[in-house]
Amino acid sequence: MSSVARLASLIPPKIAVPSTGSAQATAARMGKVVEFYSKLPKGSLPKSSPGLNPIARYKAKYFEGPNASGAPLVHAIVGLFFIGYTIDYQMHLKHHKNGHH
Repeated sequence: MSSVARLASLIPPKIAVPSTGSAQATAARMGKVVEFYSKLPKGSLPKSSPGLNPIARYKAKYFEGPNASGAPLVHAIVGLFFIGYTIDYQMHLKHHKNGHH
């Protein structure tokens, strides 16, 4: 019930209805409505920062907006190359551990 009362205070009252009461009460309510709406931010919502999450920062840098590019494809190819090279090198070191060839 209290959430309904809080929501009712945010909805502007029907000021133009003649049966609402005296002019002073209407003026007071109108003042509250004007005060509430004058405190609201104007304009569009500012662009938010991706924060400290590295995946969100990577996504914002390479996938979203005017900076979208094919760089993640190159990063994936280079990453797979280095992972494969590391595995191959480790296998090669195991091969030479006993002094072969």
